[in-house]
Amino acid sequence: MVGAKELYDKVSIPLFITTLEGAIKFVNEKGKNAFRTEDFGRNIFSYIPNEQVKRIKMFLDTLHKRESFGKQISIEVEALFADRSLNGEVSLLDSTHLLFQFPRFNDPVTFPQETYKAIIHMIAKNAPFSDILTSVRSSVGSYIGLEDSSIYVIEHGRRALLSVSNDIFSTIEQNEPHRESSFVVPLHINGDLAGELICVLPSYISLSNDKKDFLTTCADLLSLALDKKSREKQVEARFLPEHAGDAGCVLDAKGTIQYATPSNTSILGYEVEEVEGTSTFDLLHRDDVSFAKQVFEEAVLTKKERKVELRYRRKDNRYIDLALTVKPVVEDRNQVYRMVVTGRDITEKKQARRRLEEIEQRYKSLFEHSPYHVFSLDLKGRVVSMNTPSGTFLGYRKEELIVPYSAWIHPDYLAHTNKHFTLAANGIPQAYETVCVNTKGDEVYFKVTNIPVKVEGRVVSVYGMMEDITEKRKAQKKIEDREEKLSSLLNAMPEFVLFKNKRDKLIEMNDSARVLVGMKRESNLLSRKPMYNLSLISSPKDEIAWKQKGILQYEQNVTLPNGDVRTFEIVKAPQFSSLGERKYLVTIGRDITKRQEMEVELQETKEQLWALFTHSADAISILTLEGDLLKANPAFYCLYGFCDKDDINVFDDLAPLELHQETKQALQKVKNGEEVIDYQTLRRRKDGEVFDVSITFSPIQNKDGQVTGISAISRDINERKKTEQLLRRSEKLSALGQLAAAVAHEVRNPITTVKGFTQFFQGKVESEYTDLMLSELDRVEIIINEFLTLAKPQAVHFKEEDVADVIHNILALVKTQAAMHSIEIQTCFQPAVLPIYCDSNQIKQVFLNILKNAIEAMPHGGMLRIQAREFSSYVEIEIEDDGIGISPERMRKLGEPFYSNKEKGTGLGLMVCYKIIEEHHGEIYIASEEGEGTTVTIRLPREK
Repeated sequence: MVGAKELYDKVSIPLFITTLEGAIKFVNEKGKNAFRTEDFGRNIFSYIPNEQVKRIKMFLDTLHKRESFGKQISIEVEALFADRSLNGEVSLLDSTHLLFQFPRFNDPVTFPQETYKAIIHMIAKNAPFSDILTSVRSSVGSYIGLEDSSIYVIEHGRRALLSVSNDIFSTIEQNEPHRESSFVVPLHINGDLAGELICVLPSYISLSNDKKDFLTTCADLLSLALDKKSREKQVEARFLPEHAGDAGCVLDAKGTIQYATPSNTSILGYEVEEVEGTSTFDLLHRDDVSFAKQVFEEAVLTKKERKVELRYRRKDNRYIDLALTVKPVVEDRNQVYRMVVTGRDITEKKQARRRLEEIEQRYKSLFEHSPYHVFSLDLKGRVVSMNTPSGTFLGYRKEELIVPYSAWIHPDYLAHTNKHFTLAANGIPQAYETVCVNTKGDEVYFKVTNIPVKVEGRVVSVYGMMEDITEKRKAQKKIEDREEKLSSLLNAMPEFVLFKNKRDKLIEMNDSARVLVGMKRESNLLSRKPMYNLSLISSPKDEIAWKQKGILQYEQNVTLPNGDVRTFEIVKAPQFSSLGERKYLVTIGRDITKRQEMEVELQETKEQLWALFTHSADAISILTLEGDLLKANPAFYCLYGFCDKDDINVFDDLAPLELHQETKQALQKVKNGEEVIDYQTLRRRKDGEVFDVSITFSPIQNKDGQVTGISAISRDINERKKTEQLLRRSEKLSALGQLAAAVAHEVRNPITTVKGFTQFFQGKVESEYTDLMLSELDRVEIIINEFLTLAKPQAVHFKEEDVADVIHNILALVKTQAAMHSIEIQTCFQPAVLPIYCDSNQIKQVFLNILKNAIEAMPHGGMLRIQAREFSSYVEIEIEDDGIGISPERMRKLGEPFYSNKEKGTGLGLMVCYKIIEEHHGEIYIASEEGEGTTVTIRLPREK
């Protein structure tokens, strides 16, 4: 405690440290200066009321029961020092000391008065009720010694805590307090109970009368704030009922929305909570903001109602037009402090007004500026008004035209014209052609459009337009004459010809085309559909020809009316205007069936040869006479390891150097026109690997019989060589087995006798001789046992074994020998358990033989790596050493009996390994490079 004295003296509030029984042990400098006491021998409990002393002891008992030592838990305490009342708290400093703190050592009367003044100031400034409530809670908590979370305001009637949905109460609480341990003070609005202010007290705290009075006064101040807010709402609400169906809101003097009616949601899409507290100018169209602020300022200055139309942004970002009424609300000092605004949606009304103005303008422009003759008729056919773009119509002046239209119509066309006018007068729009007579008596052709004019659903007049098409009719006649000549020429052609316009409509075809599609010559192209070969008329290739703006040529099979299928060469030629616009598309088709049949036959032969070349399993290549590769199939590249971008020469890249002369002789025979069949030799892959291959060379001759190239068909015969080797090995095993069966038993008996007498003579003759004889006899027995292993089937017992366990067992036998040769052994098993189905004794013999060979191959030490991996159907074991390696010549003889690299080896050990792996239906591979080491790979099946 003495070491902490300086720290406590720096604290700016009075501190007392006592024993659990209350004996004062330490007072900091602040406490000494404030209370002028040095009496450390007195008990602090003598300055505290007995009731509070009991609560402190109850507090200590509670901490002991809960084992809460070290936690920051404290209770309020009152004390009287030097005639001064203190409010503070006591907490457990450690297991034997209490800490008393008195942060409020001033006169307690000063704090409530300052609190009242601050709250009244906030109410006068019209602060939000939530801010007032926060200030009250903080002051109550500080004065009584409670946290804010222990002070609640409850809304009356609902028995629930106040929520933001209430217009006045805006405080959110999470849980209603326990009423049994609470001090409750009522809240009123206009004399009616509105809610309650509740302080939740711990069981060891009681309120003094001063604190109860403080809580009651705070509750009265809250009631005053609620009452003021309620009156403001009532004043603002008086302006809104008359506009209940419209959007309404109350703004403050700066344009901030204080209150909004529910109608805003249906009109603007915003919830009330979303707009309250925001500026009304933020919702306006940006072009209307300046004008709106001007209207708002005028209403404030004049204190008079204003009406205005503005564009408001809805929640979905659409703008609508609102007709607004702005009413200022004047307070007692004749100052505007609120603005009540109501708005009505007039969007559709304004849109309708704009559409009507546009229609009227278009009608006026059409009537006055149309290049056609536009007129208005009453329902009896009399001309009411008419424009005359050329000054006259049919030679008549404008005033001479205000007569019934029948005065201009050719007599032969009058009935036709009357029919269409009657239909238009009955409300059905009409478009037709008629003939008029001008003042010279000439016929003038017109295209007429009659449109009924309706008012409130009733036809009141007929609106019409007339287009002079006389020159068009004359030009059309010339075109018809030319079309007749062109039709005669087209029908004489053996090819079929089709014409289509830019809209993909068939406009003409010749007789050959009609036969193909099943249409008679007199058929109307627009009214009759073709019977077959529709693809000749409508094809996706039409659009291709249009887009490429050039001739498109392709072939298509067409079925003739007699059922024969013929092939046509079709040409599509699009025609464009000088402006690049589409005009028409010409399709011409010629029968090329015979030519195509010959091409198909040739193509089939080519495809067959190519398929044979491409998909052959043999490597096929074409060479120059110098041996350069011209072409090869995929099997060639796969066999030799090259790609089609490589430059390959037989001598430089494929044939080993020692076989160049032999290869030249073979190619010379081919140059002389001879074939070289099944030429067995060696070839080299791109990676340098040499393998056995069988090659057949054939000459390639031109039409004059000269040899211009060489074809070569290569086949990998490595597997065949291996099969032959296995066959020879099997024959050797068979012969060896027969030899072992005949010799082993005959040799074993005399060997046993010799060995017995040799052991008998041990100790009687020099041990050097007997030991040598016994050693050699043991070696003879080992050879005989290996003979017997090859000679007869062994009794094997297959069961599931873990390869990892088997290898670990063998390593226990060879680790000593490996250590003697300074050999480090590394193992890696993925996964840790690798089950296989095997005879564990035989597999152990295989691993033992291979590991011993690996150790003997590293007389000067090295690394022996053993890896085992699991695949879907087998387990692979790889044993790799850093030994002397095996030469290629010796590699070919591995596994043969009586061939060994070791001085005293018989060659039977590896042969036995091959035999055991073969009986387990597994595989064994040996790869070695002289001077680099050897890798033995064994694959054993996982299941029986």
